[in-house]
Formats: sequence, C-alpha cells, structure tokens
Amino acid sequence: MNQFKPIFLGNIDPNTPLSVITRACNTQKCIRAGGEHNDLDDVGKDTYHHTFFEMLGNWSFGDYFKKEAIEWAWELLTKVYKLPTDRFYATYFGGDEKAGLAPDTEARDIWLKFLPPGRVLPFGCKFNRDTDGFLKPLPAKHVDTGMGFERLTSVLQNKMSNYDTDVFLPIFGAIQQI
Repeated sequence: MNQFKPIFLGNIDPNTPLSVITRACNTQKCIRAGGEHNDLDDVGKDTYHHTFFEMLGNWSFGDYFKKEAIEWAWELLTKVYKLPTDRFYATYFGGDEKAGLAPDTEARDIWLKFLPPGRVLPFGCKFNRDTDGFLKPLPAKHVDTGMGFERLTSVLQNKMSNYDTDVFLPIFGAIQQI
C-alpha cells in the first residue's frame, strides 16, 4: 500500500510511472512485528494472526468507486469462489459525530442490496490525519480493497485455522522432518 500513498494523498510526482495508472491489483509480502501495525502480540492467541503474511490488493485511483468495488467483491466471493452468502458480514464507515463526519450511507445502502441489515455493520474512523489529529479530505475518491491470502486460503479450503492450510502444512512438515 505504501507505494500508492502519494497517489491517494495527491502528491505523486507526475514524472513517475505511477502517476498515470488508474487501476492496479497486487500482492505484497507484509511484516507486522512492530510499529503502528504490530500483530506480534496477537500471534498464538488466535488462528489467523501472523507477523509475516501476503496481502492481496485491488485499487482504483479515481477510476471507479464504491458501487463497482462492492458489486465486484460480491461477485468474486460468491460467484467465482462460491462462498456461502449466509456467512458474510460487511462493514462501512459509521461516522464520527465528534469530528463532524457523517456515516457512509452510500456504501451501507449498496451492501444492503446483498445482505440483511444485521450483517452490515458500522465502524469508526482511522485515515489521513494532520499533525493536530484532524482528518483531511483526500483530493480524489479512491478504492482500496484487499484481503489476506492466508485467510482467503483457509476459507476456500474450509479450515478453521490459517495454519491448517496448504500454505503452512508443508512448512510444518519440513520442520518436523528436520
């Protein structure tokens, strides 16, 4: 995600190759063992936190927005991967009254076309804050969707733990052999 941050913030150098892209998808290895996004304290307490994982990303830089992103995500998960729809929950920005930010009723209403109200849940805010802690509007509307490869694998392989998938079992087998 860091490579796309200048695009989101509107300060991309127009002379770089990234300045002309409108869509991207990627996979990137992530380490979360310290700093702002530290998963180290959660490893071993559940079946899905790791300090090293692969993040799958889908990005729009002002090209498409919520409606398409939600509809395409639904299609990928339910039509392509054939995941059971009764297990889905969706989240949307629930607003922040103290900061004067309204809830994202547009995203909520799109999700409500696919899911019942009890499975479309509001969540709080975290985004582009200035040094005083105030949120600043981004110069353009973008889409940043993604999921962890290991978590997706556990769902597709019907495993309760990421560690029980073919991502980890061969590694554990090799360790046991040694």
